[in-house]
Amino acid sequence: MFLFVSLLFGGSLAAVADNCAICGKPIYGQMYVWTDKITGEKELVCADCSKLPTCDICGLPIKAGDELVLPDGRYFCARDAKTIVVKTDEAERICAGVKDDLDRQFSRFTSFPTNVEVTAMDHIDAYSLFQSESPGLLGCTQPLTDNGVKHYKISLMTGLPRVELKETCAHEYSHTWVGENVPAERHARLDRDAEEGFCEMIGYLYLDSQHEEAEKKRVLANTYHWPIIRLDRAA
Repeated sequence: MFLFVSLLFGGSLAAVADNCAICGKPIYGQMYVWTDKITGEKELVCADCSKLPTCDICGLPIKAGDELVLPDGRYFCARDAKTIVVKTDEAERICAGVKDDLDRQFSRFTSFPTNVEVTAMDHIDAYSLFQSESPGLLGCTQPLTDNGVKHYKISLMTGLPRVELKETCAHEYSHTWVGENVPAERHARLDRDAEEGFCEMIGYLYLDSQHEEAEKKRVLANTYHWPIIRLDRAA
């Protein structure tokens, strides 16, 4: 998100100018005010840098040479690239740890299903699955049946910050819990928002147990925009 600002200097260069947050050069003439989605800070950006690709996480333009580009076309700045999970095996390992954490956290009340396969996907995979663009997709859970045996497949989006990936794992494992513990007839009558609210609550409680205050705020903000940010689908 940016705001366009035009500065006039009476036909000559100003003696003092703000520096562009991206290229570091003084800004003369037109500049843009961009908001860092991570810090919430306003950054001044020159007209040339405002045309650059933007980071999928912070939303700021990325200086050429500092970007990480994933095969599905997403860009990440050097700062945010350090926080994301790209490899499938790492995502699977993190999700296994979340499952163990959930079992311990809720051991007095319940346990979470073990008949679950966890894998990673990117936007190209998501398009193949949904046959449409899913820009806000974080993960999805599919209940499957093979030879009369029910199991679940959790797919997690690559390129998520580690803490967001962990919350997504908790959310998706909550869908598997619903699938195992809510009778099919009742599940069919269960409102989508009710199930999403339950899964988001479990994700929030998991974050609370991990003392992830910043991510808790993101979850609370996102509960008002489920149709946009949470595109779980049972297939």
